[in-house]
Amino acid sequence: MGNRKTNLINRSMGLAARLRADMLGRGDRSYSQCGEDIFLLHECYLPQRGTYVDVGAGHPYFGSNSYLFYRRGWQGLTIDPNPDHARLHRIIRPRDTFQQLGVSQTEAKLEYFKFNNPDFNTFDADARDRAVSHGGVLKDTDTIPVRPLATLLAENGIQSDFDMLSVDCEGLDVDVLMSNDWKTYRPRIVLVEDLETIDRPFQVTKVHEVMTGFDYRRRATVGYTSIYQANERR
Repeated sequence: MGNRKTNLINRSMGLAARLRADMLGRGDRSYSQCGEDIFLLHECYLPQRGTYVDVGAGHPYFGSNSYLFYRRGWQGLTIDPNPDHARLHRIIRPRDTFQQLGVSQTEAKLEYFKFNNPDFNTFDADARDRAVSHGGVLKDTDTIPVRPLATLLAENGIQSDFDMLSVDCEGLDVDVLMSNDWKTYRPRIVLVEDLETIDRPFQVTKVHEVMTGFDYRRRATVGYTSIYQANERR
C-alpha cells in the first residue's frame, strides 16, 4: 500500500507544484499530504470561519486536511484511534473536540493494528497485510471502541449543514461513510481517501458510488483523495 500511495503522489507532482506556486503567491502553507487543503481554500468557496469533522485525523498537523482551517479560526470534531495522537491534539488544537476511537456502522470494540509508521495503522486486516507486504512493521495491537459517525455528530452538537468532512481510515473509508445519516447531516464538502483511484483513475470506485448515491458530485481528485460537494450547496 505504501508503494501504491507513493506512485500516485509522484504522478500528482505537477498538480502539487501548481498548488505550491499558488499558495506561495497567496501566503498559504499546506499541511495536507498533496495540497488538498489549498484546493479547498481557493476552489470550494468555504466560509472564513467554519466547522469541520476530521475522521482518521492522524497527527494534529502533519498530513492534516483540517489544520490549515484550524489556523484560520475554524474548529470542530477530530477523531482518531491512535492513543499517541490524543495528547498532541489536545495541546496543539485546544479549540477542537478530540475523541480517541474509531468509526464504523455498528458500535463494537475492534482490534487496532499499530505500525512503526502510524500512517499504516488500521482496523482492517486486509490493509494490515498490505502494509506488511510493503515493508510496514507491526509493533502492537490494541482493542479500541468504534461508533457510528451519526451518533458522534449528534452527541457533539455538530450542526446538520457543517462545512467539511474529511475521512482517511486506511481501508474502512466506505464503512465510515455508511455510518453517517446523510438525510440529517449534509456537509458541504467531503474529502475521502480513495485508494481505488490509484489503479482506476477517472473510473467509478466504491467511494464514488456511495457519494453519488448520497447526492454528491466529485469536484476533484487530489493525490489519492477524492473531493465531493453536496449538489444542493453549489
